[in-house]
Order: sequence, then structure tokens, then C-alpha cells
Amino acid sequence: MRSAFATALIVTLLHLASPSWAGRFDGVYEGEFLGEFTGRISIVVRGEEVQGEMSNKHGFSGTIAGKVDPETGRIACDLTGKFLFLKFNGIAAGALQGEGAQGEWAAQGMRKDKGTWYVVLAQR
Repeated sequence: MRSAFATALIVTLLHLASPSWAGRFDGVYEGEFLGEFTGRISIVVRGEEVQGEMSNKHGFSGTIAGKVDPETGRIACDLTGKFLFLKFNGIAAGALQGEGAQGEWAAQGMRKDKGTWYVVLAQR
């Protein structure tokens, strides 16, 4: 009897101790990126995982993959993609706050490009 009570108490305490911020940034965010290239950006946040895409009508397309710090909202992602036939690698970083996020991006291939981005929550 005591062991069942102790087990139930431990499970309850562990549940109560779980971070209240877990999943608070989850959702689909959409917006724009600006700089040498401009276009649309979309990111999906699930837990600590971030995935997304950047693209425009002139042949620029990139994939975003990384992490968000669930406590602070800081985003750090790798950016890979192409502009026409040129492949590039880079970063996308920023911070989630409220129902939006903003940050910077940088890409290196045969040239260096960089700029800013912003998104707003489109779907929870």
C-alpha cells in the first residue's frame, strides 16, 4: 500500500515539475525575409525542433532546420539551398516572442548574402 502511494506521489510530483514552457512556441509561422534576396519564409516549431523554408520567385530556395531554446525562444538553424544552379549553406538565427519571431540569415556559396527575416504565428 505504501509503495503504491509513494509511486503515485512521485509520478504526480514529476508531472508538476515539468516545465510550463514546454511547447509554448509550437505552431506554423509565416512571413518575409529581406536582404540581397527577398521572399517568403515559413517555419514550423514543435517542441525544440524548428523546420522551415525560404523561397522567392527568382529561383532562391532554402531549407531551415535547427532548434529553439524552449526557455528563451532563441532560434539557431542551419540553412541550405540553392539560387538557380548555385548551392549554398548558411545560418538562420533569431528569437520567438509572443506570436512572432525575427532574426537574421546569412548564406555562403559562390557569394555571400545576408539579411533579416520576420514571421508571425499563422496556425497553432
